[in-house]
Amino acid sequence: MLNKLFGWLRRGPKLPSVNAAELEKALKKRQTVVLDVRTPGEFAQGHIPGAKLMNLQEPDFAEKISKLDKEKEYYVYCRSGQRSQQAGKKMLKQGFTQVFNLAGGLMAWRGNLKKTTIMPKNPGGPMMR
Repeated sequence: MLNKLFGWLRRGPKLPSVNAAELEKALKKRQTVVLDVRTPGEFAQGHIPGAKLMNLQEPDFAEKISKLDKEKEYYVYCRSGQRSQQAGKKMLKQGFTQVFNLAGGLMAWRGNLKKTTIMPKNPGGPMMR
């Protein structure tokens, strides 16, 4: 039993995953926020419409997520699901309770993608939409 407890402490809380169809359904809810945790360059090449850029690689990522509304439902994705897994776990550690990882990341997404041609002057600045 102690191994289980200490194992959980080392790994942190488990982040639930959803598939692309489940995310599409969630997008219809008012309280849903989709976070793209890739780099600004990746985001510009194509992202899920309505997603907000929240670059996991920025040094102030933890500070930025701490300012988000903990009452909302968050769906986090990256290219393959690895970075979003890390980002989601950081959110859970900060007290978010409704965080879901898109299994397979953007590679699993079959819906439309939105491209952005204007890059922010300060990639660590305001979130792009």
